[in-house]
Amino acid sequence: MRIRDGKIVEIFNHERDSPGEGSSVDLKGMHVIPGLIDAHQHFFLSAMLRLYGDASTWKSKNDALGAIEAACKSNKSDAGWIFFSGMDHTKWVNPYLPRLEEIDAVALGLPVVVTDISCHHGIISTEALRRSGIHRDSLRFPVDIDINSNGTLKGTIWEDGLHRMLVTMLREILQRYSEEEKYP
Repeated sequence: MRIRDGKIVEIFNHERDSPGEGSSVDLKGMHVIPGLIDAHQHFFLSAMLRLYGDASTWKSKNDALGAIEAACKSNKSDAGWIFFSGMDHTKWVNPYLPRLEEIDAVALGLPVVVTDISCHHGIISTEALRRSGIHRDSLRFPVDIDINSNGTLKGTIWEDGLHRMLVTMLREILQRYSEEEKYP
C-alpha cells in the first residue's frame, strides 16, 4: 500500500502490481487493518467466546442470575472462571442489572464476569474483583467500578477495570493449559 500524508492512497498486490516509486515492505502474508488502532480486549475475547456462555438470549435479570447459577453449579470452566458475553440488558423488559449481592448469592464463591454486547461494560462477582486485585483506588479511572449512593459496590464494571479483569481471567486460564494445548 502507498501512504501519503498519513492516508492510504493506493493498495496493490506485490506479486501482480508494481509499487512504482518509493519504498515498499513485504509483509509476508500479514494483514493490514486500516483504522483499527486499539483493539484492546476484543481480539482475545472473541477467541474465547466458544469456550464460555452466551448471554445474548437473556431477557431479564432472573435469566442472568439463573444462567450464572447453573454455570457455577456445573463449574466446567478452566481456572474456575465463569464467563458470559453478549448481554444486552437494554432489551430487557426491566433493564436493571443484577446487583453485586445477587450475583454473589448465585456465584458460589467463584469469579464471574459477564460482558455486554460492546465488551466495554459488564457485571462481576466479588471473587472476580478479588482475584484481579481491582478496587476503585487501583484504577486510572475509579468510576470504572460503579458504586451505590451509600458507597457500596453495585457489581458493574467499565472500560479499564473490565479490561484488567479480563486479562487476569485469561492469564489464569492459560496457566492451566499445557504447552501442547497452548500451541497445537
